[in-house]
Amino acid sequence: MNNTDNEKIQNSVRLEPDKCNGCINCLKRCPTEATRLRGGKAQILEEWCIGCGECVRICERGAKVAVCDSLADALKSGFKYKIALPAPTLFAQFDSYDVDAMLSALKNLGFDAVFEIALANELVSFATKKLLHEGTVRPLIASSCPAVLKLILFKY
Repeated sequence: MNNTDNEKIQNSVRLEPDKCNGCINCLKRCPTEATRLRGGKAQILEEWCIGCGECVRICERGAKVAVCDSLADALKSGFKYKIALPAPTLFAQFDSYDVDAMLSALKNLGFDAVFEIALANELVSFATKKLLHEGTVRPLIASSCPAVLKLILFKY
């Protein structure tokens, strides 16, 4: 990937070297080979990391950790508008839920507006199906997953 001098790489994975025992599980599982072993400890090549979290999942010692923003800090960040776009996967985490109650709860947390994206997902699926039936040149990739997008940029 090309980065200008003004761009700062912000990865969602951090290494805690004191917890690493050099087992190389993360090296074997990284899709972009962003992990290297130096001095018996893993290191992350920041420019190659796509933030997929595979190394976090596979590390038994917890040497790779996910980096995330605090919701409270993000809501206090000074953005003019704070809009929540909850995906269907948010609701799927609960055995039972009331969609309206959950959307209200998100507003009560400090969001200015909340919009479900399930309908938008259906529209994108419909449009994609239509394009595929019309013989659109493949591959046709639509993803909101930053790791998938970074992988495509990195590899192709």
